[in-house]
Amino acid sequence: MGKRKSGAKQQQQQQQQQRRSQWSFKRLMVGAILGFLVIQVIRIELQAAGSTKTPDEWRALVKQRPYARLPTDARSPCPMLNLLANHGFLPRDGRHISKAQLYDALVLVGAPPTITYGFLTTVVYRMYHRVAPDAPFWTNFVAAPTIDLDMLAIHNLIEHDVSLTRLDSALDDTAIPQANLVRRMHQWTLQHDGQLDMQAEHDLRKIRWYESTLSNPKSHLGLLYQFSSSTECALLLDILGRDGTMRADHIEALLLDERFPDDWYPREKAYPALQALVRPLKCWYGIRKSAATLESLQALSNDTQQILV
Repeated sequence: MGKRKSGAKQQQQQQQQQRRSQWSFKRLMVGAILGFLVIQVIRIELQAAGSTKTPDEWRALVKQRPYARLPTDARSPCPMLNLLANHGFLPRDGRHISKAQLYDALVLVGAPPTITYGFLTTVVYRMYHRVAPDAPFWTNFVAAPTIDLDMLAIHNLIEHDVSLTRLDSALDDTAIPQANLVRRMHQWTLQHDGQLDMQAEHDLRKIRWYESTLSNPKSHLGLLYQFSSSTECALLLDILGRDGTMRADHIEALLLDERFPDDWYPREKAYPALQALVRPLKCWYGIRKSAATLESLQALSNDTQQILV
């Protein structure tokens, strides 16, 4: 009887030791993965540390890259990417853009390095990889070596309805900014203290949402794309703009002509990662809570209050 109890106790101790060993191995693996990720983040941030420019450095740089665009150039629904291509920070024709080229251009104007690198690596260049019908199965998981800017106009991948500066894809080419929408933004801003701030952006986006549902039978802005548009809000006001605002006299140059104004310069330090994560949530909440309606346009002058329905 005593031997059986002793044997059972030894077996129990062995099982406990095995569980402790397994748990130690799991902790070791988790620690190794976290350590690797931390090292990668540090590496990316250090490499990007010297990428941003002072205002004087930027002015000297942009003088060497004047605005130029041909009708045959590929362009995207994203004004920021078009700006970078129009000034030669990306290939001017908008084609065959590598991940390194796109990353370097975005970091140059202050995009958060780690988030940008992760998004391009895990989303953009995999999402837009074109798989041939006879390609092996594993090629579905391969990143595209390059992308063209007009590929970003493929509907409901990253591009979505309810843009501030474009009509929905069912109504027109989303690579083309709409002059009346951009000028409406300018007019709205002039009547709201001369700056496009967070509240103005939320109100204008809410109005565009109403317009989209009326003018486009295929209009769709699900939760995923609500957050996508909220990320655009952060990029618009914190990278093209600054500290949650955009100057009224910059709106048409940046969003309609898609060229850098002479007195514009990028962030001198990269957009903080925490702010890049929190700001879109604030934008999303602000859009949802905006009380703006189609009737809100009646305060604008006749040439900009047209409702696109």
